[in-house]
Amino acid sequence: MPRLALLPLLFGISTAAHATPKNAFGVGVGFPDMLHLDYQQWIKPKTSIEVNLTPLVMLNIATVGLNHHIPLSASATQDHNLLISGNVMTLVGMMDGSPAFGVGGRVGYEWFLKHVGFSVAGGPTLLQTTGGPTRLESLVGGRLTLWFLKRDAPAEASVPSP
Repeated sequence: MPRLALLPLLFGISTAAHATPKNAFGVGVGFPDMLHLDYQQWIKPKTSIEVNLTPLVMLNIATVGLNHHIPLSASATQDHNLLISGNVMTLVGMMDGSPAFGVGGRVGYEWFLKHVGFSVAGGPTLLQTTGGPTRLESLVGGRLTLWFLKRDAPAEASVPSP
């Protein structure tokens, strides 16, 4: 039985209510950003700014987005959110060296424990190529990300003294 008592500690589960995340680091897979590194900074309780990088030799992608986290359910141990994001993307392919710039959006689902979680999201991006013949292209992508969250300690409720 003592081993089972360690599970909440390993997975970041706490019986006390947890605060809104302060920031999060993530790593994941997807298309077109095959292997991506992510950082989120919460600016309001349900709003964060996200920066994604795909530092591959043949394909480099950078994305900056504004995320809105809509709670589906929350408990003392986990959060379930609907994620809606608008973003701007730049993509540079090393084969032809031509950059592309665009705007896009994502819709997804997040599941966060106290210090870890995951998200799955996808959506369209409209890219404008600039090297060679200039053209407008649409791209639909998806991603799965493992997150490591940092939260502030929850505020303790003060009990008035008699």
